[in-house]
Amino acid sequence: DLERYEAIEQRSKEIIGEAEKDRDVECRVETFYNGMIYKLFTYFTIKDVRIVYAPPLSIGNYGGDIDNWMWPRHTGDFSFLRAYVAPDGGSADFSEENVPYNPPVHLAVSKAGVQKGDFTMIIGYPGQTMRYRTSNSIAHHQYFNYPKSIEIFSDILSIYQEEAAADQGVAIRVASYDQMLNNVMKNYQGMLEGFAKAKLLERKLKEEKAFTAWLDENGKMKEKYGHVLPEIKAFYLDNETYREKNQILRYMHFLCLMVRSGSTLNRWTIEKAKPDLEREPGYQERDVPRLEQGLKIIDMNYNRGVDEKCLKYFMMRALDLPENQRIHAIDAVVEGAENPEAAVDAFIEKCYTGTKLESVDERIRMFGLSRDELLGEKDPFVLFASELWKEREEIEKRDKAFGGGLNKLRPLLIEAYSKWKGGDLYPDANSTMRLTYGTVKGYSPRDAVHYDYITSLSGIIEKCTGEDPFDCMEELKELYRTKNFGDYVDPVIRDIPVDFLSTTDITGGNSGSPILNGRGEVIGAAFDGNYESISADYLFDEELTRSINVDSRYILFVLDKVSGAKHLLEEMTIR
Repeated sequence: DLERYEAIEQRSKEIIGEAEKDRDVECRVETFYNGMIYKLFTYFTIKDVRIVYAPPLSIGNYGGDIDNWMWPRHTGDFSFLRAYVAPDGGSADFSEENVPYNPPVHLAVSKAGVQKGDFTMIIGYPGQTMRYRTSNSIAHHQYFNYPKSIEIFSDILSIYQEEAAADQGVAIRVASYDQMLNNVMKNYQGMLEGFAKAKLLERKLKEEKAFTAWLDENGKMKEKYGHVLPEIKAFYLDNETYREKNQILRYMHFLCLMVRSGSTLNRWTIEKAKPDLEREPGYQERDVPRLEQGLKIIDMNYNRGVDEKCLKYFMMRALDLPENQRIHAIDAVVEGAENPEAAVDAFIEKCYTGTKLESVDERIRMFGLSRDELLGEKDPFVLFASELWKEREEIEKRDKAFGGGLNKLRPLLIEAYSKWKGGDLYPDANSTMRLTYGTVKGYSPRDAVHYDYITSLSGIIEKCTGEDPFDCMEELKELYRTKNFGDYVDPVIRDIPVDFLSTTDITGGNSGSPILNGRGEVIGAAFDGNYESISADYLFDEELTRSINVDSRYILFVLDKVSGAKHLLEEMTIR
């Protein structure tokens, strides 16, 4: 299974290398139906993208985390960016010489608005759905991954909030991570509620039982597909023997920025000594600019006090792991110590006072070193990362074997389900471009409750408390009081429209995707889903699943009446 995974990875790198050679493009090999089909995608990548306009925070993030994933919603979540290319039209890093990109086709913006029942479509890049996963995958997420992640995120958020309360500068640095973790945590909570409400695990088990009965009645089908479900179950049972250790290592490397820096440098010195095609994806020559950029932007979110507390949290959590999942690099820190917590504190103090990785110049300098030179620096975080790598390398191989085995089995299961159900099945989302269509429509989440399809400026005023996140700006209040609405009023609600719902099928990655009418005109931008839609990654329910979109008329109203950005309106094609 490991060989299978590595063979697919190697061939993908070869195909990408051949496709990118001497071309100003970026290519990716993506899998459909969990490995049944592979397709090569070719992108023209624009590297110089600049912000042109963002609405005031009290508009763009109105409702904050309280309203996140919720309906009714009153958020003007949009911004405008401008793409720049080299004078000859090629892709280029930032330069004063670059010129705005001029595409052969662009979308017009509609201010005709939407009404209940209107056709809509969204073109975007949804991340991942998992609608063909087995009961083993559902059980893994329901009983381990989601609840454990919620627990970890809640604890880390407490660290952020405690440190941010004492220092506004810290609050700014952790803001993006705070928002990201809150968003993911709420997503996972919604997943668990959705699983329970839909009885998803029970449905999957019932489906698999019926599928197995069908196989038993069809000898040839059983001979070809009978082994699939039992073998998938065996892979998940093996995964249980290292998943807690894996989760701690993964989150520690993501959320502890000095550990992440040391790990990036450590891994880069290992990979760059190999021929390019033998390197791990993400560490090839094509990835060097991205790796360097990652090392540079750490300063935007880094605060030593926060990082120290996060590292201590993960180290103490690691010390509670079961015997068969110990992280030896962390056990070594407390070996022989009477007070393990004091030993961890002393180790952390030594690391942060002795490291050079807090300096962006030092991180970039070390990026150019060989492995022997890097280890010769004796930076404590590099040395710690080097020890952790011994654990991570083993887990990486097991994860690849897990992926390689499932990559062989899942396509067979989908193929078998297609024969059993007698029809084609659409592939899961996989971060490639996808079109979804639906209608403008409200919904009823529970007995005696119905939500309308659209919200209004009146709703913003009703929610206003004068305090974040419902602090409505004075300019908006004045426009509402004077009814200075221009020609952006919705004729049905007789108010300025803000957000609307559609039955379009989206997920994480779709934020910012244009939502279009039947004439291909922009009627808004998708930015969220309702709470009931979160578990749609596993099971789409047309009665409850909705995308939340900021209305194009509200976008135009804010640009025109709130910000006076008429120069931007003049650049658009508005119909």
